[in-house]
Amino acid sequence: MVFRRASALLVVSAFLFAACSSSGSTPATNSSGSIGDSNPTSAGHVSLPPVGGGSCSVKVTGGTEVSWQSPQDKASLVVSYWLSSAERALLSLTADQEYFLMNCQSAKGTLSFYTTTDTTHAQFPEAPGDYVIEAGGVLGDTKAGEVKALVTFPDKTLWRVTENGTFAIASFNGSHIAGTFTFKIGKESEDLQSIVATATVAGTFDMACTSGACK
Repeated sequence: MVFRRASALLVVSAFLFAACSSSGSTPATNSSGSIGDSNPTSAGHVSLPPVGGGSCSVKVTGGTEVSWQSPQDKASLVVSYWLSSAERALLSLTADQEYFLMNCQSAKGTLSFYTTTDTTHAQFPEAPGDYVIEAGGVLGDTKAGEVKALVTFPDKTLWRVTENGTFAIASFNGSHIAGTFTFKIGKESEDLQSIVATATVAGTFDMACTSGACK
């Protein structure tokens, strides 16, 4: 259900808020709902100091043209395999549940990927694999073992995934995750009754573990 998925994201956001707060800085929330330190780069966007040495890149072509590269920071990743027992307990994850959240954000836009909290170890193993990026946007029927994608732009127009895409993990172990993604999006009309523009989102990610149980 939509409410269940939204609640899961709120739980993860609370976890990220706690992690950022522990650094002694005062967190801020940007217009996309991401948590960050006070270092605004543009209206509605807040950046965090880079950590881990990784990055992600996004290129949007078609009905809107924009690209960005984001250095890895404290709000870039939540990977359940990399969490300590205490951190897993904070997210109420059982031994068989696995959770993944990746944010690739900049002043030009924010792209987030996540799985549902009922995704199991077998459905999302710590190993290379290809996953479906499900069509439908926030109102889509996300299934366990699939990946959800949310795209937001500074102009606050509403875009949703219009066709199933691919989230391909090429490398995934106790210290590192890397891969590619591609999917199509459509811009909703003001009355939310039609799609008035389409675009393709593609990119790469290569990030390191910075959580409590890195190997």
